[in-house]
Amino acid sequence: MGEHVLHMPGRNDAPSARGTRTIKRRGTRTRVVAGASALAVAALVGVPALAGAQGVLHACYNKHSGALRVAKGGGCHGGEASLQWNTRGPAGPQGATGAKGAEGAVGATGATGVTGATGASGPQGSAGPTGPAGPTGATGGTGAQGNTGATGVTGATGVAGATGATGAQGATGSTGSGETGPTGPAGPTGPSGPTGETGPAGLADLSGPLTKGETETGFWSVAAPGIQTVGRESGATISFPVPLKAELDSLHVFYVKAPSHVAGNCTGNSAEPTAAEGDLCVYEQTEIKTDVAEKGIQNAEGAAGASKFGAFVLFEALEENPANAVVAQGSWAVTASE
Repeated sequence: MGEHVLHMPGRNDAPSARGTRTIKRRGTRTRVVAGASALAVAALVGVPALAGAQGVLHACYNKHSGALRVAKGGGCHGGEASLQWNTRGPAGPQGATGAKGAEGAVGATGATGVTGATGASGPQGSAGPTGPAGPTGATGGTGAQGNTGATGVTGATGVAGATGATGAQGATGSTGSGETGPTGPAGPTGPSGPTGETGPAGLADLSGPLTKGETETGFWSVAAPGIQTVGRESGATISFPVPLKAELDSLHVFYVKAPSHVAGNCTGNSAEPTAAEGDLCVYEQTEIKTDVAEKGIQNAEGAAGASKFGAFVLFEALEENPANAVVAQGSWAVTASE
């Protein structure tokens, strides 16, 4: 294929028509809209066969004359600028699905085709399962008596006869003087005994939560001498071995003083702590305090109540006194309500 020249007017060239430029190719003249974009479009339309394997058109633009030629398989000369563009733009988005056309009329039945040749015989199939036994045939007539057969071989020896009755016991012999014989082999293992009764249900898995109606208990204690500053706090930590499913608010935690052991729904004592469902009961066993009072039961955030994992039993100094001290201990019980 020969060289194709696309002419772009230079500074001194007169335009062939207002707003147009001329692209010249051997035996063809095409007018396109002026401008680089229009020129690229015209070039793509007019010479698509000149594009490379990747669909890219390469051209050389003469910086002096304004001529533009397609360069296929070669580079640009001196005084020329290399240009390239794709002959095909990126694929546009897929259009919307068109409406379904009307159903066409049923065509006429075609003529019956010629019968095809008989195919080759297939391989022999595997044997089918055995059929059920047929009914018993009628008894045939008595046949003629056959000849006497040869004497058979001697039969096997018969089984031994039963043991006879035990004879009368003989007289006791004299005591022997031999050594004690070896210990006999161990007897067979006896049969297994019956299965025992099912034991009482244990607590829930320690990872929790404690199931509804289950109760867990524990011990608490505090010893804090020298809390002489007014408002200073000291206390004991209560940790639930099995966490609760939900926190307890201030209406469901109780500090039960000794010796009355009466508070809320708490009916136990320090020796046998109990709690109603959804309650924490902290029982006091002994108490030694000097200007110190029990402040309450709080959760980890410092609010009245208990968290899912435990609570604090707090005491607070009431007056400035170097002798202030608190020593107390007891037990607690919490029962899950859900």
